[in-house]
Amino acid sequence: MENFDLPVFNQRHIMVQSYDADSNCFLTLPQLLAFLQDIAWEHTEKVKFGFEYMASMNLIWALSRLEIQIERLPKWQEFITIRTWSKGHDAIIADRDYEILDESGQCIIRGTAMWVIMDMNTRRVQRIGNVFKDFPQANRAAIDHRVDKIADLREDESVLTTPVQKIVWSDTDMNGHVNNASYLRWVLDELATDEISSIKPRRLRINFNSESRAGEHRFVRLCKTEKELSAHIFRQEDAKELVRIHLECS
Repeated sequence: MENFDLPVFNQRHIMVQSYDADSNCFLTLPQLLAFLQDIAWEHTEKVKFGFEYMASMNLIWALSRLEIQIERLPKWQEFITIRTWSKGHDAIIADRDYEILDESGQCIIRGTAMWVIMDMNTRRVQRIGNVFKDFPQANRAAIDHRVDKIADLREDESVLTTPVQKIVWSDTDMNGHVNNASYLRWVLDELATDEISSIKPRRLRINFNSESRAGEHRFVRLCKTEKELSAHIFRQEDAKELVRIHLECS
């Protein structure tokens, strides 16, 4: 039997709570992102590469790209196991994979992410170099490719632009920037309630291109079909593209 213990793997057994679920009692996509973020954060803390260690070198972890493949979403009160591990790095990117298992041990969600290290002051991406050389790694892949770049939106009448909205305190996290899950929530909030309720997500990709903070303003350009949703989020002040999101549904 494969060993999924520390330091190479980190896993957590949890129950989906009422505040994690939507009106159909399924885990929401923004909360799924929060679960993956937390299990990765916990892993770095346990192997001494967490917030305080990175801060001592004036560095932070930042998520660059994410892909999630969904067989099904767990439901309210369902017990699941969330598992993560590092599968290596190059000069800039640290690769991390995820699995979510149901009570029978079946993998219902797989994920892969590309993380970078940023200078806390300049917010510039740094070379990983020796910082990451002792981080435990596994020769295992939940998804056997890196997350690709999401395509540009088609410039036609199907692209909708939302009204400009102010980024608020509750959108941000302890790093002082907008939390990863907030971007996805912004996009889903632009859909009608019946549209959200009917979504059966199968593959989600996100490209995080630039940071944003409370007090700034943002707008979303999106294009949706029966089975796909593409959204690009921009900062109003300088028209900087912040995030690209692509969701495929069945």
